[in-house]
Amino acid sequence: MSAGDVVRSYAAPDASTPVICLGDGPIFSWSNVATKITLTDLLTGAVLRQLTPVLKSYQAFAWDGRTLWALQTTNNRIYQLDPHDATLLRDIPAPVAGGRGIAWDGRTLWFVSLGSHRIYQLNPLTGAVLTSFAAPSTAPSSINWDGRSLWILDVPADTIYQVAAA
Repeated sequence: MSAGDVVRSYAAPDASTPVICLGDGPIFSWSNVATKITLTDLLTGAVLRQLTPVLKSYQAFAWDGRTLWALQTTNNRIYQLDPHDATLLRDIPAPVAGGRGIAWDGRTLWFVSLGSHRIYQLNPLTGAVLTSFAAPSTAPSSINWDGRSLWILDVPADTIYQVAAA
């Protein structure tokens, strides 16, 4: 197998699925049409279950190993949800408007903003900004964590950046 080869593919669980996040087993996805969080089997693509959260419309998800974090830009908040029934466990303020993505690094949340072109490290209990720095582009579209580095996607520039977190 070569780099870039498709290993597997299957249809998205719902129409208009702009948000996906890997859990420790399922893929979590959000459908703007169905307004549901869908858990999909990573290997088969089978829908495991669908959750109907109290709040509608999410921009991004992050999985912390136990719970699902969800960014909602309409009210500029980050929600911690129970992955079994989408019950709201906690919410914290996003540091600025224009959030595009969140990521979990094992102890803190990371937040990227299109509006401020910055990356923020957040205390997940309070939402307090622990550090922030300029994003590598003017249109950061999402953020992910690989265990060592942050990965920032810039859709208009068709570029993915690996960024040191410390």
